[in-house]
Amino acid sequence: MTRLGVRKGGIVTAMVALCTLMPACEADVETLPVGFPTRRGVATFFDPMMLPTPVEDAPYFKWVSSFDLLLTNGYEFARAPTREALHEQGCKLFLYVWTNAFYEHELEMALPEGRWRNELLADHPDWLLSPEPLPSAMGPPAYYFDFDNAELVSYLCTRLASFRAQTGYDGLFFDYAGVYGLPQEVAELWDQIHPDLPYDRALLGFFRRLREIDPQVLIFANQAYRSDEPLLGEVDYDMAESYATSFAWGPEVQTEEQTFNETFFRPWSGDFGIERLYRAIEERLNLTPPRHQFIYLDYDRSRYRKAEDGRVTTELDTEATYYSYCAAALWGRPSYCWSVWGEGHHYRGPLYFADLGAPLGDGPEQLDGLVLREYQRGLIAMMTGTDAVDVEYTLRTRTGAGLYDLFASDWVAKHGRQVRLHLEPSTSDISGVARPSARVYLKSHAK
Repeated sequence: MTRLGVRKGGIVTAMVALCTLMPACEADVETLPVGFPTRRGVATFFDPMMLPTPVEDAPYFKWVSSFDLLLTNGYEFARAPTREALHEQGCKLFLYVWTNAFYEHELEMALPEGRWRNELLADHPDWLLSPEPLPSAMGPPAYYFDFDNAELVSYLCTRLASFRAQTGYDGLFFDYAGVYGLPQEVAELWDQIHPDLPYDRALLGFFRRLREIDPQVLIFANQAYRSDEPLLGEVDYDMAESYATSFAWGPEVQTEEQTFNETFFRPWSGDFGIERLYRAIEERLNLTPPRHQFIYLDYDRSRYRKAEDGRVTTELDTEATYYSYCAAALWGRPSYCWSVWGEGHHYRGPLYFADLGAPLGDGPEQLDGLVLREYQRGLIAMMTGTDAVDVEYTLRTRTGAGLYDLFASDWVAKHGRQVRLHLEPSTSDISGVARPSARVYLKSHAK
């Protein structure tokens, strides 16, 4: 998970105080059929400083307030009038917390929650794994917490509970919740100091102590599902990152003028393919689900287009948004695709608000070149490769239902309950790499 002003976890962001989002919407080429039911979105990220006042007719406020769970990538928090307006819309707000440590450079920063880091380091260096800063996964040096220290645990939990009460937020978003987020050097140091106590077992105790001190807190973890300890059972929400699409690992094209980095699309098959990775996550969730909900979070970069005169322009990578959405929907899960900070393109269409109803069947259904999951009011389709696919599919609905391609904003040809699905890959203008497509179809009995 990236946050403002840091570099860690494989995500690089500029060292700036705030990042400017594009206001309002990208061009909405997709629309829901008239009368198709809608629902609130599940979760989104937002920049609280972009909402200085609760202007209900502002497009960005309308977008953010249409989701239930609001996360932020930095320590800034929404002002009281904005917070109250979001609560009136039914939103739950989460403050950002780096679970394992704090950065050395944060000691010099004026952060909204005060200078407790400085006080902790000055008064209780023995509460840390090391009184000296240690490496972070992919960023500047950091000071790591010793969650086996009862005094530290109570101190942190009291501070977090107080700050949550001060801001009026509903919960805390714990980034990198688990030993997986520790650099090898830090993990080895923990094992030397606590040879008989797994790190995640100590973290489990921290979460439980937080609930004792702040019984109303909502805990949103990042990737607690990775833990061999029952962390998932102690959190309200959890997420997976960068499983379908990502800002990293995608094609890179170097020209004389600049380097272009394109969105990564994870293939369906293979050791690190969507089928195997998602199925492994679902097995863990079936054993110990979070208290409320699990969400898949992905990232995308801008889509590059080459004009006739050779100039390169950028636009929203809507296909990445759909690919992310469909990968999660194949397993009956919600998702959100977040555009890389600073690139200026952010999806603002109806995809996250279409009410497909409950998923049908026991899981994804694989046909020749496609994997499908039918819903009460929709159908999810994803290519398993990069060859064009034509498939005849029989809908689980009465004769007369139509199928609407949300991406294309058009109806699919049908005969009775039989529909013919045609999906083909898109090809990058810059790298020439073919990318598999994914589509969302809406059922309509009016058609």
